[in-house]
Amino acid sequence: MHFYKKHVFICTNNNSRQSCYNKGYNLYSYAKNQGKILDLKSKGIRISSSGCLGFCPKGPILVIYPEASWYFYKDEFDIDEIISSLLKEGDIIDRLLIK
Repeated sequence: MHFYKKHVFICTNNNSRQSCYNKGYNLYSYAKNQGKILDLKSKGIRISSSGCLGFCPKGPILVIYPEASWYFYKDEFDIDEIISSLLKEGDIIDRLLIK
């Protein structure tokens, strides 16, 4: 069985007006595509969609495990920065961190 070193769950829930789906589904698609381009799977990193993560007003959001880093994001630049941090052990992006 294959396990990942890091697993990114990106909320794509579509249950309310302020849902992550409405605010950022295109950015989920962008993140998945970047993951393929950078071959993150071979580096032990997986990007998956998830249901509601419970921070709707802060969304769109994602969480990275195992460190349980919770982030919001606005654009492709933010996604690129988050993906870049995945490739560097222990990097936290304070400006995007949900505290």
